[in-house]
Amino acid sequence: MPRTILCTTGTSIAAGCPELGRFQKKGSVWDDEILQLNREIADRLSRYDMVTAAGRIAASAELNSLERLHLCEGDEVVLLATDTADGHACAEMLSRTIAQQWCGVRTKVERIEGLQVRDAKRLREVGLTRFLKVVLNYVEDPQRRHGGGVVFNPTGGFKGVVPFLTVIGMLFRIKTVYIFEFSEALIELPPLPVGFDLQLFRRARPALAALRKEGVLPEERFYKLIPGFIEEERAYFQSLLEVDGADATLSPLAFTLTEMEQSPRKTLWLSPQAQGKLESLRGTDRTRLEEILIRFTNPIWRIGQSHRFPSCELPVFGNGKLPARIAAMFADERVYVCRLFRLEEHEAYEAEFAKLRLKDFRNFDAFVEWIPAISEDDMDLAEQSELEELREQVGAFPERIAQETAALREKIKQWVHRDEESRRNAHDLRSQNAALQKQLKHAQNVRGKAVAERPVENPSVAPTIRRAPVSPAPELKGTIQEAIFMRRRPNGKTLDFQVNHSGKSWEGSLSLKDSPDLDLLLPGTTIKVRVTGVSGKRLQLALPRS
Repeated sequence: MPRTILCTTGTSIAAGCPELGRFQKKGSVWDDEILQLNREIADRLSRYDMVTAAGRIAASAELNSLERLHLCEGDEVVLLATDTADGHACAEMLSRTIAQQWCGVRTKVERIEGLQVRDAKRLREVGLTRFLKVVLNYVEDPQRRHGGGVVFNPTGGFKGVVPFLTVIGMLFRIKTVYIFEFSEALIELPPLPVGFDLQLFRRARPALAALRKEGVLPEERFYKLIPGFIEEERAYFQSLLEVDGADATLSPLAFTLTEMEQSPRKTLWLSPQAQGKLESLRGTDRTRLEEILIRFTNPIWRIGQSHRFPSCELPVFGNGKLPARIAAMFADERVYVCRLFRLEEHEAYEAEFAKLRLKDFRNFDAFVEWIPAISEDDMDLAEQSELEELREQVGAFPERIAQETAALREKIKQWVHRDEESRRNAHDLRSQNAALQKQLKHAQNVRGKAVAERPVENPSVAPTIRRAPVSPAPELKGTIQEAIFMRRRPNGKTLDFQVNHSGKSWEGSLSLKDSPDLDLLLPGTTIKVRVTGVSGKRLQLALPRS
């Protein structure tokens, strides 16, 4: 099937041309007159036997690599040109030569505004940004990706863009080919996926924003700008930096990810099937699906959820524990959700996805724009608030355990000299004390690593309990649930518990007045309780009737 080959272009096709030397010496811009350089390039090419493979290989680095890629009729070669007059001329002459030498191969010259080497600030702020935007537009085009596929060929041109093109190839699993200097072999860089922790990247946003603004920061200052950073996490964040002595700049990975995240979000449009699926859900199931759709507009989130479905021509998303599978298309500034299924509908979505073809989605008149009630930033703020609260709870946990341990030891001292029954009680208290010491040791180990992460967004990290953002479901009332004892209120008459149900957590209270037997209950102990009512976001609890 026809391929789209993105080819960075340099000036090897003009090697030895006098006009090229003049341009490179004085500097140039895209719109400078290039007629003389074009003539000199044409004269240079006339000295090669372009009809033969050997002639094309010797003529330029770009033609060398394209020859070894075995271009076929229908293939498309996109020439990514630097924003200079010599880059303009060389790309234009390459385009003409390819069209002449390979019948049926289409070419297109893409001017990358700001991509030049004389102004580093413009290169960083305009050139690389524009380069990534152009490349991502081709990568996310379903017609190209699911036709013959996209191939990256960074053999020619400005070598500074090679790491960025390679990172995109790894993120999107795109084949990248390269011919090294003095080598006749075409080397294929395998499209290995880059593994990165989305939660860690999101935590580093303030530090990345500061580094992107300043260009260079002391490495230690970068780490201090990461909320909750501890020294043991340094290795996790090092892939975001290029370090030179004590200073750091953004690595190609970090630059690419921040550029993608800062790009304008695409609007979300739902097919009739997706609309019906969303409308059919209620309560927490609907809330969870709406959160997924909000995240779906984030290109970095989509990378982490990309799902291989060989027989489906549309991109499919939904990895690990994400409770949904989505087939979508991307056009201009829109994301079209063509099919939407819940994870438990496994047989249904496998059968449906196997039938999806690009030609079936050329008319989007039936799609309706979906506007969420909250933004992704609002969701991030809510999650950050929950994270800080969890950190405070974990931070206070060892101290609370230590206080209760001291109290138990005092009771043991009072009971050791009593009768046999007291000795048996002392033995029980020692067992409880040992359990508390085990919890204390565990709490000290995880104290600095308490990062509240939603399992569906990063399946590689173990699930953590997160507080439910909504009121408990009314149907909990009257049910028997397992509850974890958390704390005793300062009044000494009320106990607080945590109840987990259907992946959500709520706090509830139980009065000692009705349950005096729980007076010596230890934190972390699990008991059975009956939900007697719902008050706001809290549960009212009692012991089950005998």
